[in-house]
Amino acid sequence: MRVVFDARMVHYRQAGIGQYSINILEALARSPDVSRNTRFQVLQMRGHVEPIVRDRRFTRVPMWTPPHNRFEQSALGIELLKLRPTPDLIHCPDFIPPRFRRFPAVVNIQDLAFLKFPELTLLTEESKRYYGQVEWAAQNAEGLIALSKSARDDMVSLLGVAPEKIVVIPGAAGSEFKPPIDLHHSQTEAARTFNLPTPEEGGYILFVSTIEPRKNLVMLLEAYSLLLSRKISPLPVLAVAGREGWLFEQVHTRISELKLREKVRLLGEVPGERLVKLYQGAHIFTLPSIYEGFGLSALEAMACGVPVVASTGGSLPEVVGTAGILLDPYDVDGWAATLERLLLDPTEERRLRDAGIIQAALFSWERAATQTWKLYRKVAS
Repeated sequence: MRVVFDARMVHYRQAGIGQYSINILEALARSPDVSRNTRFQVLQMRGHVEPIVRDRRFTRVPMWTPPHNRFEQSALGIELLKLRPTPDLIHCPDFIPPRFRRFPAVVNIQDLAFLKFPELTLLTEESKRYYGQVEWAAQNAEGLIALSKSARDDMVSLLGVAPEKIVVIPGAAGSEFKPPIDLHHSQTEAARTFNLPTPEEGGYILFVSTIEPRKNLVMLLEAYSLLLSRKISPLPVLAVAGREGWLFEQVHTRISELKLREKVRLLGEVPGERLVKLYQGAHIFTLPSIYEGFGLSALEAMACGVPVVASTGGSLPEVVGTAGILLDPYDVDGWAATLERLLLDPTEERRLRDAGIIQAALFSWERAATQTWKLYRKVAS
């Protein structure tokens, strides 16, 4: 079998779709289920010179056409003509398959937040043009992948896709996300690395995600401000890791209004091994999103042995299960009370640390690779 994998998004950001592409390709290379005769042609931007997978079955194909470009469909169709012999299928993890192709397509639709909560999602004119094709893509593709049952249900209700056309294949945390050998040492080291309080000084509560309305950070700030009046001493700071997205100014404004400048630390985007260290040092991880198509950061936190408090938005109940605490994303008092209880109850904290590690282990890229390979065979046949 000959498979084309569109990994052009890796060139721009190794998060979200880019991170998914790296992990699933590496897992496919390791998988014993994938036929040794299979050949993968990996589409990468010309400026991205390093191959994603160092395996003789995976060939890097340099591309000129950038994703989400106004002329992407026609230009990509022309570039795909150079692939010889004709591939058996193309896997497109970025929502939209090529319109002009000579072979079937497997497509990931990561989430439909822009349709389900348009008031919480900013789309530029270019983005509207791109994501406006999603209904056509869902009907046109020969195979569809959803990362969660919640995302699958959204595809059925919002795009009119037949349920049997969609395969739910969850992602997983990378192998680098694992519990620390020595918790206190890791917490102290992380505090020093990121200029945060040590465990003796209270440590930190962690939030990791893009700063935008859908992630509901303003609500978390309001819940955290309630903790200031509670008898918790010393109170952990709130560490926020993530790039600034749409309407991030609302967060800065609310921090000022609540007089939290000394208690909220904005760390910006934290990549790679530094992110693992940041997770491992956290006292509690919080993800209060109004909607998540998967919620990878919650899974990464659990894999690192961090107690997780998350919302009931979208797929988070599937990912977190009973290994964390799930709350209404609009319940400010409930979030404050839960954080207070965890900070004052070391027994419950230890229980959640252990439960999270077990829950995270239920998700694996190896399993995802096996399921993806089965879908490839079905679509190619």
